[in-house]
Amino acid sequence: MKILVVGASGRVGASTVKKLELAGYDVIAGGHTRERVEELRSTHVQPVVVDVTRSTDELAAVLTSTKPDAVIFTAGSRGKNLLQVDAFGAVKMMQACEDTGIKRFVMLSTVGSLDPDLWDKPGFAQLKDYMTAKWFADQYLITCTSLDFTILQPVTLSEEPEAGLVQLGTYDFARPNSVHDVAAVLANLVEAHNVSHQIIVMSGGDIPVKDAVEAL
Repeated sequence: MKILVVGASGRVGASTVKKLELAGYDVIAGGHTRERVEELRSTHVQPVVVDVTRSTDELAAVLTSTKPDAVIFTAGSRGKNLLQVDAFGAVKMMQACEDTGIKRFVMLSTVGSLDPDLWDKPGFAQLKDYMTAKWFADQYLITCTSLDFTILQPVTLSEEPEAGLVQLGTYDFARPNSVHDVAAVLANLVEAHNVSHQIIVMSGGDIPVKDAVEAL
């Protein structure tokens, strides 16, 4: 199985590429600049330019040339271009997948993205524009596509070392997610048969990643 990771030059994306490679997948590492993704090149990792600010047709052309079986979308602007990357960029990638017959789509989102009632509460208020962008992307995936989707919604990301232990289906804000644990969950979700059309919240926990995914 060949997986395209969109946003492969980011923290979660780069870690996801490495975890997929270790699991035996062929990986397409897609990022908006050649230099960043070129660093990920290896025997089973093909770097390509995937700039989600470009047109849907251009994104579809990348998919046609690389022929992935599934897409993991981890791209984000870190607040710099929320509309064109986090919101509409994600939508265009979904449209490109549908246009080229790719069905499996795993989306990295965030806890609370689909619950605007939370956005005025402490910890969310300063992120309201980001949450709004993620709301539009997640809602489009759920309601406007026929993709076989899974949406992963972790709490705060941290740079802590990988623990390999998570909590899925419920979450605890006091237990942030290691970037590498999020990547491990994404890599395990892409081919899991029990997570189709699910929205999965996540935090640090006490269950090994593989067991947590299988228990969903």
